[in-house]
Amino acid sequence: MSKIKNTLLITIMMTTVTSTMNIFNTERVLANENTGVIKNVPDESEFGMQINFRYNGHYVDNEYIRGVENQEKDIMELVPDGYKLTKGTSSKVIMHRNASEGIFISVEPVKHTLKIKFVDESNSFKEVGTPADYQVFPDELIEENEYIDQVPDGYVISKNAETYFYSKKLKEGAVEEHKIYVKKNLNDEYINTIQLKDEMGGAIGTPFNVKGKKNEIKILDSSHLPDGYVYRYDYSESSSISYKIIPKETIQYITIMKRREPSSFIQKEIKFINSDGKIIGNYYIHENDGQRININSSWVPNGYKLKNPNQEYVIQDDGKSLNVNVDEEEKVTNKFKIVDEDDPSKVLKEIELSGPNNSSVVFKNDLVPGYGYRPNAAFIYFEHTDKIKTVRFSRKYNNMIFFVTFDGTVVGKKEVSNFDGWKVSLTAPKGYEFPANYLDSIYISKENKKQRVVVLKLESDHSNIGTSNIGGGSTNNSNSTNSNSTHSNGDSSNKKITNHVSFIGIHFIDKTIPLFDSNGKISNRQLASNTDWAVDKKMVLNGETYFRVSSNEWVKAAHVYEYQSINGVIETQNKISKLYDSKGKLSVSRSLGPNSRWLTDKSTMINGQKYYRVSTNEWLSANDVK
Repeated sequence: MSKIKNTLLITIMMTTVTSTMNIFNTERVLANENTGVIKNVPDESEFGMQINFRYNGHYVDNEYIRGVENQEKDIMELVPDGYKLTKGTSSKVIMHRNASEGIFISVEPVKHTLKIKFVDESNSFKEVGTPADYQVFPDELIEENEYIDQVPDGYVISKNAETYFYSKKLKEGAVEEHKIYVKKNLNDEYINTIQLKDEMGGAIGTPFNVKGKKNEIKILDSSHLPDGYVYRYDYSESSSISYKIIPKETIQYITIMKRREPSSFIQKEIKFINSDGKIIGNYYIHENDGQRININSSWVPNGYKLKNPNQEYVIQDDGKSLNVNVDEEEKVTNKFKIVDEDDPSKVLKEIELSGPNNSSVVFKNDLVPGYGYRPNAAFIYFEHTDKIKTVRFSRKYNNMIFFVTFDGTVVGKKEVSNFDGWKVSLTAPKGYEFPANYLDSIYISKENKKQRVVVLKLESDHSNIGTSNIGGGSTNNSNSTNSNSTHSNGDSSNKKITNHVSFIGIHFIDKTIPLFDSNGKISNRQLASNTDWAVDKKMVLNGETYFRVSSNEWVKAAHVYEYQSINGVIETQNKISKLYDSKGKLSVSRSLGPNSRWLTDKSTMINGQKYYRVSTNEWLSANDVK
């Protein structure tokens, strides 16, 4: 009888405990046969694992899944909105208990439709005009200059409108709507209110109005400027500036600057001197004579620190350099455990490296065969610690690229290697080019290791590739050139259009860039400064070069630069490296320290020399790169 009661008690208590267990069954209930004591113990058969979604090495999102060892799980439904698995990435993962930091899944953004609707705030917010549709990526910044030309005629953007916003994270093909508040414009002309501001953003003077028709170009002359000021144009001085009338009622800001007298601003070289009296680097600044300054630690060469960080210096126009004493950072040795990014339990190598304290660690490309440290991963620095630092290396994959013509004929091949999902720029085989609207790059795939890229055969003299003669009048072909010559109304002009697939960037200036049609006539549309565009044709018209950015809109080559998209890290040589803008103009206030590492996303040719972009409008010469 006693035994039956004990059994009943155990059964009842087990039922009670079981009913309070969480839905993941993280614990199980055991009863001791001898004592009848019931206790909860961890369930070793089931555990949790984190899924880390990354795009080109950057964090996107993470999810948490549960399962048992070696169980296969499908994570397709967990992929964050606005993204999809990169080509070749499987949606199946295997549960591993030792993956304490989770596993990493490569994703890429997908586009969805953004529909911008214009609603009249003065008429019950009724929709007016035609919505503007765009294909956007998640978290893409939408600025008013992208849709302002679509504002319905007779309306202006209200001061209550949210004109700058970020697109949402939506699934591929989804539709996002954003409403822009507009109101009736009571006149045939538009009135724009202009407020001048200094380079720090502070208002200068009182606002004034400029009147004109939509998209009309107005010239603002010096009559609007306070005494001693000029308009800022491409970081230089200008006594006048062009301004486009826009349908918006809020204040528009134009940057002005104080006119700099040649004698009031001097260039001063700062030389950094080590404990042995040796110059180990330099830096240039521009300041007024007599200005008191402190040395910015970012100016100091990598691996060194200021001997007297709080010391104040006086700038003097004496023709001499300013000498600043520095001490070498103490060298430290750190231990590193290199693991596989996809399987952190897999140790690839354990090493010790030494370097100046607080300086960045550089891992050699051949440190682990078949692996590498992603260039856009976080920088790792030397520091005082006995801790072993874990560093994730990514596997590199070889892909064979087959260059084929439209009929499928293979005309060349090339093996390339990089990280899964990493973009690699290609060069067409000799005698071929990439057709218009076809990219000159591929994404490395760990699954699809053989890829085909379409190319187009070049004619030997290029005389008939993509040329067009547009306009009235007769066309004469010169015997000395392959250009087409067009005559109209007695005025002669030479025009040659060729296929030219490329990417261009608009020079970083403080105004918009005009567009032209194929006859060189200026359009009523402009391109914003510091924007990028894909082009498919090049035109030489009357000796001036243009690139095509849409069906019949061309931009002058003088306003742009061609570039190659890259993803990498570059390291400066053991000296101070000067910086330049996209036109090759030397920066007089900024430079890079010796042996420093920098992310770069573009390369371009300036005056026949290769440069790498390291910030919005700062470029480093390839001659200064290791």
